[in-house]
Amino acid sequence: MRIGDFVYFAPGLPFSKVNLSPGQLGPQWERRLEGFYLAPADSCAGQGFAFAAGLLVLSAIDAMARYQYHPKRGNAKRQVGTEFKRFAKEELPSFASDELADALYDAFRNGVVHEARVKAGAQFSLEQEPTVENFGLISVNPRGLVREVRAALRGYTAYVTADEEAYRGFLDALRRDFEEELRSAAGAPTT
Repeated sequence: MRIGDFVYFAPGLPFSKVNLSPGQLGPQWERRLEGFYLAPADSCAGQGFAFAAGLLVLSAIDAMARYQYHPKRGNAKRQVGTEFKRFAKEELPSFASDELADALYDAFRNGVVHEARVKAGAQFSLEQEPTVENFGLISVNPRGLVREVRAALRGYTAYVTADEEAYRGFLDALRRDFEEELRSAAGAPTT
């Protein structure tokens, strides 16, 4: 996000101030996802905008799944559905079954992102307490989904902060994805 002369990696954190060291990168990633996706999703849900809240949290899941489960990183072709469903099953307690992980990807993520609708009769609801209800039609509370994604994000942050191999893989992927922004912030030409 650009504000004035600065492009920001996270709210209040311009790319020129990003610290790629092992103890800093994970917390900065958490700050990015919290500030650009999860806190705004909470805000939307608080105002009754369940669909917008859902879109934001599904986008955060997409990003997290990419960094956590992209098998070979590098230039290997992503398998977005496989990564997303694996993340849902392994990181989100309410979506541990194949059926619910598939529905989160197919009906919610693909429907909302690509077709401006939740598919297969599924729905977002701010009126239910559990994150997911399945009475033939699946209903997801975006607030509950945000809580589960936050917990997964904290876990991943701790993991890439403590594990050297995980940190290196994460760093390499971020450097590739944000190559232009990091180079520009360092003052190098952007040609």
